[in-house]
Amino acid sequence: MTLPRQIPAAAEAQAIESAGTTAQNGSFVIMAVNFVLAGSLSLLWAMLNGLQLQTHLPLFGLNEPANATFFLGWMIEVGTFDPLPIEAIWAIWEFPANEPYNDSFDDAGYSFLFSIENFGTGTVIIHFALVTALIYFLVSKIRTRWAREISQHPKFVNNYNGLFFGGSLRFLFEGYSELTISCSIGLLTMRWGSELGFSELYCNYFTIIMSIAVVSLPIYILVFYCCRIDDLDDGDFAARYGTLYSGLKVHPKEDERKTRKRRKTSIFDPFMFVMRRLIFMALSLLLMHLPVFQLMATFYVCTGAVIYLLWFKPFEETIVNMLEVMNETTTIAMLYVMLTFSDWVPSPELRYQLGWIFIGVLVLNTIVHIYFLLRDLFSQWRLQCRRYRRKKRAEKTRKEVRKKSKKLV
Repeated sequence: MTLPRQIPAAAEAQAIESAGTTAQNGSFVIMAVNFVLAGSLSLLWAMLNGLQLQTHLPLFGLNEPANATFFLGWMIEVGTFDPLPIEAIWAIWEFPANEPYNDSFDDAGYSFLFSIENFGTGTVIIHFALVTALIYFLVSKIRTRWAREISQHPKFVNNYNGLFFGGSLRFLFEGYSELTISCSIGLLTMRWGSELGFSELYCNYFTIIMSIAVVSLPIYILVFYCCRIDDLDDGDFAARYGTLYSGLKVHPKEDERKTRKRRKTSIFDPFMFVMRRLIFMALSLLLMHLPVFQLMATFYVCTGAVIYLLWFKPFEETIVNMLEVMNETTTIAMLYVMLTFSDWVPSPELRYQLGWIFIGVLVLNTIVHIYFLLRDLFSQWRLQCRRYRRKKRAEKTRKEVRKKSKKLV
C-alpha cells in the first residue's frame, strides 16, 4: 500500500483508511435508508450542510498534516454526495489529460480543470434529470387521450413538480459548494479554439450555463421568495417551490405582521447558505496566498451564522436548530486547530499530532448527526411496522365479518 505524505507508519495509514471508508460507506447507507423510509430530510440536510464546509477547509493554503488531509479525502465524497468513480464520467466524455488547479484543490477532491470531471456524480444527475424532465414535458404537451389522462394524473403532476421545480432547486442548493468551485476552476482555465474536441467544447458551454445558475440562485431566493412571501404556505406554490424553505418557520400565525416578519427571517437562511459558499469560493481562489485572512473571514462568517441561528431559530424543529449551531461551532473549532497548521507552528511532528484533534472534532460532529438520523429512522421503522400490523388486523377483521355474514345468510 502506498503511504500518504508524511504518515510515518503503515499501521496509521491503514487505520485512517479504514476509518474513512467506514464513515463514508456508513453515511451513504444511512442516506439511502433515510430516503427509502421517508425519514426526516431536515436532519439529513443538516448533516450534509455541515460536512460540505468542513470537508472543504483544505482549500485554504495551509500546511495540513497528512493524516487530516487523508481522512478528509474520504469524507469529502460524503459531503458532496459523490459516490460515482471518475471512470463513469470518462465513459461518456473524453477529456485531454490535465493537472489540478493547485495542490490545495487536489487535496479537497478537485483534481481536474474541467467542471464536468470535478462535479462528478452531480454531472450525471443533472443530465438524467434534464432528460427525465424533457420526457415529462413532452408527455404533458401531447394531445392524445392517453397522454391527457397520464399528464392529469395526480402522481404525474406531483412527480413533474418535484423533478422539474423542487428537485432541480434542491439539487442546485445542496450541490452549490461543489458546483461553485467546479465552475470557478472551469472559468479560470477555460480554452477556446478550433482544435478543441466535442467534450471540451460541451464542457465550456456546460460551465457557462451552470455558472449563470450559480450566480442567479441567491438573487432568485432573495427576490422571488420575498415577493411571494404571502404564498409560502399555499399548497400549489409549496409543491413547486417549497423545497428550499422546507422545515423553516413559514406557517401562518394569528398576527399577519408577525407572520411576514418570521417568514422573511426564515427565508434569509437559504440565502445565507448560498452566499457564504460564494464567499468561501472567493476566499479560496482570491486569497489563496493569504491563508490567515481566509481563516479570519471564515471565523466572522461562522460567528455571524451562530448569532443568526440562536437569535431567530429559523427551523420548526428545535433539534435541527441545535444541529445547525453545532455545525457552526464544529467549523469554528476546526478553524482554531487549523491556525496551528500555519507557519506559527514550525514543527511538522506537532502539526501531525494536532491533526488527530482536527479529525476527532469532525468525527464527533458526524457521529452526533448519525445518531439523530438513526433515531429518526428507527422511529419511522416502528411507525411503519405499526401501520402494517394495523392493516393486517383490519384485513383479518374484515375476513371474519364476511365469514359471519355468510353463515347468517
